[in-house]
This record gives sequence, structure tokens and C-alpha cells, in this order.
Amino acid sequence: ALRSRGPIPEHVAIVMDGNRRFAASRSLPTGVGHSAGADKLVDVMRWCHLLGVRVLSVYAFSSENFARPRDELDALFSLAETRFDDLATHPAVTERRVRVRVLGDLASLPKGVRDAAERVTAATAAHDGPRLDVYFAYTGRGDVVGATLERCMRGGACAEDGTSTTVAVDLLVRTSGETRLSDFTLWGIRRVLKHAVLCFADVLWPDFSFADMCHAVWTYQK
Repeated sequence: ALRSRGPIPEHVAIVMDGNRRFAASRSLPTGVGHSAGADKLVDVMRWCHLLGVRVLSVYAFSSENFARPRDELDALFSLAETRFDDLATHPAVTERRVRVRVLGDLASLPKGVRDAAERVTAATAAHDGPRLDVYFAYTGRGDVVGATLERCMRGGACAEDGTSTTVAVDLLVRTSGETRLSDFTLWGIRRVLKHAVLCFADVLWPDFSFADMCHAVWTYQK
């Protein structure tokens, strides 16, 4: 039905916010919220494929998150390592031949996470289907600086897409009810002649539903 209403966004970016509040609202450990959020990512990736979205970018870990408590960081890194390896062989990736990329300041991450990120990237590098970009240890300011340096090195010619890691975003969704971009894809959401549509969903990321996804796409179509 959505396809008949208007164009489907080619590139959807999501700030996956609300894992910790999801756990706290249920009196559960924080790690349970992060695990539920990782499960939701696979669901949303499937929904995007169903709707015809070609690129899904998700903000998984901001560089500012390094300031969180050490025990939470250790749990996050352990979860990321496991889930990156799982993605390499997950049916949602292999059946659709999804190319997975992990982008950000990977050198700042523990070796286990960095190695897992490299493994899933290498395992799916030849895939020719949709794309999943996971931004981890990332800052949008770094993209802007990188794009500026790249433009200077090319003698001032600046591609509309920005940097090689950030492509123009059609629809940006943030969950949890917050109305901030939190430094995500600052370059990608603005391009010549067109800006990304912003959709702020008043639902915690683990509770994000197919109906919420459809509403975001409908917002884009409007």
C-alpha cells in the first residue's frame, strides 16, 4: 500500500535511542535493553527490505558514549562483538545478500569489537543486495571534517554525497521521543537541492514496530 502512495526512501538513517529507558521501565538490567535493541535492528532491516529501502544506516554507538560507566561499556562491547559475528551468517543478511559496513573511529574500540567489525565487513563485501551501515564510535563532526579535507585534496570539487562513508539520507528517524540529531550524519542529511525528511518517533527503540516504520515512510511520502 505504501508503494502506491508515493516514492520509497532509498536511504533511511535511524538514531536507535531508548534502550536504557526500555530496561529501566521494566526494572531490568541495562544490558537487557541493549540486547533487545540489537534484536530490533534485525527486525527493522527486514522491514526496510520489504518496503524497498536500499540503504539502512543506524547510529549504534556515539563517540560520546565512551563516558558511560565501565561495566556498561564492557557489556556493550561484548554484545557488539557477538552481534557483528552473528550478522555475518544471519539469514536476514545472507538471503538478501546484504552488504554490512561498520563505520566510525574503529581504532578507538577494543580489539575484539574491531576484529568482529572487520570480519562482518569482509564476509559481506561481495554482496550485491541492500546495504546496512552500522555507525559505531562515530561522530558526525568527524564526517564533516573528513569531507572538508577530501574536498581540499581534490582541489575544491565536492561531491554531493559528502564523504566516502556517508551517502545522502532521504529519511532520518529518531526513536524515544527526543528531537535531537545527536551529531548523526550531519553531512548526509543535507545535500544540494534536497534535504532529508526528519521523523521523531515517540517510542523507545526496542518497542519500535512495523507500524512505526510505515508511519515514518508515510511521513517521508507526505
